[in-house]
Amino acid sequence: MTAHIFFILFDWKDVSTDLEGKNAWKECFKVENILLPTGYYFGASATTGDLSDNHDIISIKMYELDLLESVR
Repeated sequence: MTAHIFFILFDWKDVSTDLEGKNAWKECFKVENILLPTGYYFGASATTGDLSDNHDIISIKMYELDLLESVR
């Protein structure tokens, strides 16, 4: 399966999937008129070493961290 996450700044966000690898994309959801903060990233990676396996991402949760200023 391949997932495509697409967004146009200040307009809409779209997530589509190609379950069979045939370039037949189906829209999972689309959100309009949403403003996301800039300068953030998300990603996923997986490894199995010499073995073959699949990896499933069940969910991604994102939070904004409020970092405390370090005390000097």
